Amino acid sequence: MCHVIPVLDIRQGQVVQAAGGDRALYEPIQSALTRSVDPVQVVDDLLRFAPFPVFYLADLDAIMGKPAQCRLIVELCHDHPDVEFWVDAGPLPKPEETLPDNFRPVLGTEFACDWTHHDDRVILSLDFNREGLRGGTRIWAKPDSWPARVIVMCLHRVGSMEGPDFELLEQIRTLRPDCRLAAAGGVRNADDAHRLLDAGMDALVASVLHQGHISTEEVQRTG
Repeated sequence: MCHVIPVLDIRQGQVVQAAGGDRALYEPIQSALTRSVDPVQVVDDLLRFAPFPVFYLADLDAIMGKPAQCRLIVELCHDHPDVEFWVDAGPLPKPEETLPDNFRPVLGTEFACDWTHHDDRVILSLDFNREGLRGGTRIWAKPDSWPARVIVMCLHRVGSMEGPDFELLEQIRTLRPDCRLAAAGGVRNADDAHRLLDAGMDALVASVLHQGHISTEEVQRTG
């Protein structure tokens, strides 16, 4: 079953609005669904809007080489044990770190030059900008090494309302037809989200939610 997955970009304890991949310039969110920028409250308000089974969290501080927001993210996991949290915090957590069962690390090609064997919980993110894949050229060359779940992250389309890069998504599906893909970047409306769901892909969304371009009923339709 495929899902619409809310994205929370978190910087210095606030949820910010991602746009174009320039993380230092992201501003606090303005949302039709919440009056808060506190991640704990934003997650609560989004769950009141729809019973999302999965959230994607980007710890921008960790990604930019600053102290990670581990305590906050672990708190969210403990507060919502029935929700799965996909967490991109730059390099993977150390093996000795004990993480909640509903915490799934995301490793992006921005931080990985190769894909070696990881725990099955680790999700691979193929990170793209307008110039192409960011890092991970050896990963791209060895699609047979990819895990079962892969995010296609089009950073240049994040917050742009350009629409998903369906051509790129189909290219990647051809490389590894057995992977479960999740598309991130550019979703404009419910039609875009449902096109992804109907194609057997999860849809990572932020702007379309906060701008009120998708309803509770549309979110709850699954692929």
